[in-house]
Amino acid sequence: LHRPTRSLRATADGERVLAAALAVIAELDGLERTTRGARDAPSGEVRVSAPVLLGRAVGGTLAAELAERHPGLRLVLSLSNARVDLVRDGVDAALRVGPLASTTLLSARIATARIGAYAHRDLCARAEHPSELLASPWIGHASDAALAATGPRGGRFSARVSLSFVCDDRMILRDAAALGLGLALLPTFLGDETPALHRVAPDWHFGRVPLHVLWLPEARRDPRVRAVVDVMTQWGRSRPW
Repeated sequence: LHRPTRSLRATADGERVLAAALAVIAELDGLERTTRGARDAPSGEVRVSAPVLLGRAVGGTLAAELAERHPGLRLVLSLSNARVDLVRDGVDAALRVGPLASTTLLSARIATARIGAYAHRDLCARAEHPSELLASPWIGHASDAALAATGPRGGRFSARVSLSFVCDDRMILRDAAALGLGLALLPTFLGDETPALHRVAPDWHFGRVPLHVLWLPEARRDPRVRAVVDVMTQWGRSRPW
């Protein structure tokens, strides 16, 4: 600065510094506006991972709801039963089935799904108690042969059944049950959505499984992640678990 007695003006160097400073301030203002806008309207790409069974059950709903609520948001959904590492795999949010291990990730419980017994609509149509199902054909995981059910007022029932078809994929079991091959244990979010199936002994369940969505702590204010969490928790609240 030139500092004569009664005035003050910039030197040539000062003018150059001022011009550079004004450019920096303009960039910072633009960045603040962009961040403020991102908080209000999620946009860009959001990467979500889900286990195959849950992903197939909710993927279409998640995509449709996000497209309706946030047209500027592009969902990239990957299905894998392998446990993903959100940082390593570049995932913004992960859906999980089952109890959570100790983790530094943030999480929200979507719902606690029940496991029901499902059959083709022509099979066991009037069964109200698990004991009425023992004479029917069964299909399932190898572990499904040991039935353990909980009913009204805390009633308990256990038995063993013989499996005519064994498979470790619930989607295949769902399809086989829909073709009339036998009874299968399925999570209600899968069995209830299959028109050819009905839930037998509907007042009884054969286990419960929690469903969660997880995300990184540094993404707690990320509007893209919040949009996914909101859709999934609303989906969980809307179902008759």
